[in-house]
Amino acid sequence: MPIGEHGPDKVFSVKEPAAPRVNRSEAEKHRQELKAYPLELPHEEEKSKMRSRLLTAVLILLFVPSAVFATSPIGLWKTIDDESGEAKSIVEIYEQDSTLYGRVIELLNPPPDNPNPVCEKCEGDRKDEPIEGMVILHGMKPDGDAWSGGAILDPENGKTYRCKLWVENGKLKIRGYVTFFYRTQEWLPVER
Repeated sequence: MPIGEHGPDKVFSVKEPAAPRVNRSEAEKHRQELKAYPLELPHEEEKSKMRSRLLTAVLILLFVPSAVFATSPIGLWKTIDDESGEAKSIVEIYEQDSTLYGRVIELLNPPPDNPNPVCEKCEGDRKDEPIEGMVILHGMKPDGDAWSGGAILDPENGKTYRCKLWVENGKLKIRGYVTFFYRTQEWLPVER
């Protein structure tokens, strides 16, 4: 029985294509082109600059003032006068038995004629006590992202106000309340 027109005993052979002939002058020309546009690796000086930049970026991230990222009010804060905008004092906010307190640790611009002012308008035990070292913030308990339930004393007028505080954008917000009215101060972090 015939299979196809070639028959059963015909064997097909497949010729492989011949390898392309490479002209040596073309190969040399190609090598020369590659040399003209080499893959440039950074020189040692550039490598050193890159390492230096990377190290600087890492150090900045490690040592950026923590107050920028802070959510805790614990630490040192610079109080700012509402009227003049000048720094008044440094207050240390600390935690004791899950309650926040704030103590004036330094007066920044005491009057020249009275370098150690006292709380003349305060009442009770605080009357005529030195402002420096005085606890002016007390009884603050955690309240979500804030602290509240305590009070703050204004040593200038001797009055105590209900208080709420929180950290926002690296700054401490202190809000004092009188009935329905309130006033909010912004304290700045102190790095020491």
